Amino acid sequence: MINTIAKGMIAGLCSLLVALGTHSAFASEREIVIGTLSDVDSSHPTYQLVQEAYRRIGVRTRLLSLPYERSEYEANRGRIVDAELARTSEAETLFPNLVKIDVPLQPVTVTVFTSNPDLKVRSYADLQDLRIDTVRGMQVVVSRLGNLPYTEVATIEQIFKRLESGRSDVAVLPGDVASIVLERMNIRGVYQLTPNLEELLLYHWLHLQHADLAEPLAKALRDVIEEHEAQQQLSKSN
Repeated sequence: MINTIAKGMIAGLCSLLVALGTHSAFASEREIVIGTLSDVDSSHPTYQLVQEAYRRIGVRTRLLSLPYERSEYEANRGRIVDAELARTSEAETLFPNLVKIDVPLQPVTVTVFTSNPDLKVRSYADLQDLRIDTVRGMQVVVSRLGNLPYTEVATIEQIFKRLESGRSDVAVLPGDVASIVLERMNIRGVYQLTPNLEELLLYHWLHLQHADLAEPLAKALRDVIEEHEAQQQLSKSN
């Protein structure tokens, strides 16, 4: 009788441990869907840094590429997207449901692309009287353009096709992403101008419903970036 009871207790304890283990495993399977513009994929350096930071706090990530404006809208809504990969500080006032992870990511340049290699552009004022394209959702660029007329286009790829066909004169774009897209498209006759118009700091943004992750994520992201920068310095010295 005692042996039977003992076996029952052991079996019950084993079942409890299995249940707890399953719950723990399920908890560690938390996934954050990160939105970004259509022209960015999971190989982008910024995503690699952010993904590693989440991994260190036990959270999986999935990148969802969307039209730029749709990405920020969905991140702020918090239903199909849980976070926004990288935005400037202006997002703080534009998207009240997002929490800024206050660790600067790799800076982004605001760069002019054109089909006219002889064009000289050193400031936004130099864009006067030109047909300007920018990617829809780049609020910083729109605010800088002020009263200058411009056209917002859904993707960077579409913008380059417009430049190539002569439907626009210049495109004002995030330089690092746009240069990768231009190289991939193998378009001849579209040029990246220098100097850049400006350089902006980017931050990762998390929906309020995941605010519990903000503090550990900030620490992990800071560590990842410091290690990455140290590795880059070491590579240069070698």
